[in-house]
Amino acid sequence: MLEATTVKEITASKFGFIGEIASERKKGEERERLEHREAEFANRVLRAFVEFEGDALFDQALAVVQEEMASRHGVFGYIPQPGKRPT
Repeated sequence: MLEATTVKEITASKFGFIGEIASERKKGEERERLEHREAEFANRVLRAFVEFEGDALFDQALAVVQEEMASRHGVFGYIPQPGKRPT
């Protein structure tokens, strides 16, 4: 009976360790997926700033932000420093 208990404990310990490895791997994959998504979002916003000007720039950047945030509502603009007028 002592041997069976010891084998069970060792087996449970090994499976617990394997589960921890799988969990860490899954967390790493999720982190990588989120980092990729954030980089893709930033690139889309930067692309709008490179490819568009004026109102079209703000319209395109807002569309990207609204799509990423899954929102129909949003505001995108420029807030000047106090005492300075926007140019």
